[in-house]
Amino acid sequence: MEGLRALGLWGVRSEEKFIPDVYLGAPREARLELLRGLMDTDGWVERWGSVRFR
Repeated sequence: MEGLRALGLWGVRSEEKFIPDVYLGAPREARLELLRGLMDTDGWVERWGSVRFR
C-alpha cells in the first residue's frame, strides 16, 4: 500500500489510473509487467480481437 500511496495510485478508480513517470524510463521488462498487471485488473479483449483497457 505504501508503494501505491507514494506513486499517487492508492484508491484511484480505474478511469483515473495513470502510468507513473518512474515507469516510463524503467527497463523494458518492468514496463511489460506493469502493462500485464493493468490488463489483468481492468483490461479485456473484444470479440474481434481488439484489446481494451479502462
